[in-house]
Amino acid sequence: MSAYFQNTILPGAKPADVSEAICRSLAAEGYEQETGRLLFDCQDLLHEKRLFVLWNEKSCVVLQNNGVEDAGKLRSALGDFPLVMQLWAKDGGWGYRLEEVGRPIAYYSSKPGLEAPDENLADNPNALAGFAAACGVPRDVDRLRRIERTRYFFNQKPCAEFAEALNIPVAVLAFHELDQANAGIAGEQSALGWKCRVLAFKKCQSSRALQACMVR
Repeated sequence: MSAYFQNTILPGAKPADVSEAICRSLAAEGYEQETGRLLFDCQDLLHEKRLFVLWNEKSCVVLQNNGVEDAGKLRSALGDFPLVMQLWAKDGGWGYRLEEVGRPIAYYSSKPGLEAPDENLADNPNALAGFAAACGVPRDVDRLRRIERTRYFFNQKPCAEFAEALNIPVAVLAFHELDQANAGIAGEQSALGWKCRVLAFKKCQSSRALQACMVR
């Protein structure tokens, strides 16, 4: 199942620290970071990964091109950060998962059976309030709860409203939209008060050869 979008939000995180954690995690999987103009071979997507790191003075957001498949790996890579929320929308539903230093503390899904958590998480209003405070919008918790209770025909709309209530409207961007706008540019870019950098990786040849042998 592929997500319409899968965003990871880290209030207060420094982009350099987020990028370093991602690079370290992918290096352990046998990926090498690419530099220069980052346009990949469309025939080799299985061995490529790209992520966008966006930030302003308050928050950092990560968009990834692998959708929900790598959501757990990304959470693990960012497990040392104080608060991490993954906001997603797919298959007629939307929701989020909130972790504190790698420990799940809150979960929401508008549609039963989608993105089920590994643990039985009870509703935790204090966790969402703490996340809103970390984003600088402590008074918007009631608005966030109203969005959860409202039925929507299109799941993009509640995600957009939820992110806007957290003062992170850029978080609702889909990866492919940002990828088209980026056009393979590797340097730091700025727009609408946010900065952006793409991180690109390719599976190193030795790891690919080992993987091929294991498949055989």
